[in-house]
Order: sequence, then C-alpha cells, then structure tokens
Amino acid sequence: IVFKKLVVDVFIFGDELLSSGPSRDGKVRDSLGPQLPLWVDHIGAELNQVKLVADTLEDHFAAISTSKADLIVTTGGTAAGPVDHLHNAIVDAGGSFIIDAVLVRPGYHQLMAKIGDRHLIGLPGNPQSAVIGLLSLAVPFIAGANGQPLPALETCQISSALKGPAREVRLALCSLESNIATPLEHLDSSMLRGFVKADGYAVLPAGGADAGQIVPWLNLP
Repeated sequence: IVFKKLVVDVFIFGDELLSSGPSRDGKVRDSLGPQLPLWVDHIGAELNQVKLVADTLEDHFAAISTSKADLIVTTGGTAAGPVDHLHNAIVDAGGSFIIDAVLVRPGYHQLMAKIGDRHLIGLPGNPQSAVIGLLSLAVPFIAGANGQPLPALETCQISSALKGPAREVRLALCSLESNIATPLEHLDSSMLRGFVKADGYAVLPAGGADAGQIVPWLNLP
C-alpha cells in the first residue's frame, strides 16, 4: 500500500502578533509560525505555506475556504472570545466538528473539523497549549494517514506531588532521568522557556498526582 504524504497549510491567527522585530506597542512576536514548519516535517507531513491571517471572520473564512491543502493547521482563535472567529469560519465553509475541546490542561481549546474532503486542526494560541494540541491531534492524525501505528505511551515516576484540575488531565512539562520525571519551572501555557530542558510531559490524572506515583509519559519528538 502506498500512502500520499499529507500537504499542510498553517494559518496563524492574531492581530497582536508580529512576524519580525521585538515585541512593542502591545504586540508580541509570533513564536509558533517559526516552529510549526519543523514540527510538520518531523511528524511526517509536507508544508505548503505558513501565513499570518487577520482577526476577522472574513479573513478566516477566505484562508480556510481557498486552501488546497489536505490538512489545515491553525493557531489561535479556538476559544469563544470576541476575536475568536474560527468556529464561525468553519461553519460558514460548510465544515463539521469532529472534536471541539479536549479535557486536558494546557491545551483545552483544541479542535478538529472536516471541511469537504479536507481536515482542519485548530491549535490554541499559547505555545505549550499548541504543542500539546499537536501531540494530541496532529501526530495521531498524520500517523494514521501515513499508515503508521501510534506508539503506546510509556510510564514514569513523578518526583514530587503536583496538583491538577478537578475534571481535566494535566500535562506537566518535565525532565526525565532514570525514569524519574522532574517537573520544570515555567509551566504556564504561555511560556516557551520550559521546553529548553524538557524531555516530555508527565500525564497526570484529574486532581493531580502524589510524589512517587507512576503516571503515563509523553515524549517530546
């Protein structure tokens, strides 16, 4: 059996984002646009384009409806705020939702939709949430499209107690040594610094985990 490599368009939503220079005038530098081409390639797909898209329903709809890619990956706009237009743009394009939010923190506001014969994966705008969305949705989707099995999760022993939300699974960024997962600083979903020393995520059940508890482990690629 021969599998066609998926072609991916990446659309970055957010009028507050800058594509060059330092943060200024209430705007911040886009951190996901430069990362996603490497992620797309690493997980087995072919990048067509990365494009910044304005925070209007019209621009969202135009980007989605004119894309010829097999898979559209978006960042930002997945919640229900006043400038979050992705849901409406998908509906206007004739799409239907397969997944609309996942009970995980960070990364709750991730989604998957089908628009005609194409699929769309919507990642949250915060960097850690977006990476978790990639690992949760894009990695298994692309693996399946390539005819590859999804690797089973390993396990680890968490070095210290960590609290978690009452309803959602918590993914805690950790370093790993001798199968001991040590939580890192800068765990907030908006922070990139935690990735510098990270090996992956400890997957904590709802409510959190005690020191020494064995929990699933999700490797960073």
